[in-house]
Amino acid sequence: MNGPLEYRIDENKLKKILAAIEELSPKKRGEGLMRMMQAAGELVEGKVKQNIAGPILKVQTGLLRSSFGTRVVGEGEGIAAIVGSGVHTARRVVYANIHETGGTIVPKRCEYLHFPIRGATRFTKSGRAVRGDWHWVKVKRVTIPARKYMSRSLAECKGRIEAEMIKSINGLLEKAG
Repeated sequence: MNGPLEYRIDENKLKKILAAIEELSPKKRGEGLMRMMQAAGELVEGKVKQNIAGPILKVQTGLLRSSFGTRVVGEGEGIAAIVGSGVHTARRVVYANIHETGGTIVPKRCEYLHFPIRGATRFTKSGRAVRGDWHWVKVKRVTIPARKYMSRSLAECKGRIEAEMIKSINGLLEKAG
């Protein structure tokens, strides 16, 4: 990816969020900001994992989906929620970006890429579906289309992010009250 995905909050919604934070005691404001950003990040993370599991990508090993996490970084007014592959383990899944942005894979050390694929599904005379056997293919390059699973997830959460942030702050206010 060229850079991180960013989400900017509408000024009116930001005022609501800041007003909710102001209701917290000064001691609780830092915790409130951290919890608020964690809640927003987890909302987006959940949507990314949902999209990886079906509508946008198809799970094969589950490695990409399980590599996603949320981490809140910074302090004071410079707090951000980071959602992505490897944010907890620093072990980013190497194909996370190419599924988001698309691209062409070419061999580095030989003339061809070699990989196994499963043959087409066929039907027996009784109507039973039988998946084809695995076989190896060799190609000079593979082009993967941009699937935008992260961008689409963020867009699908738009509007719910601010609501989740306010809900998180209100939860702290209820505990304090």
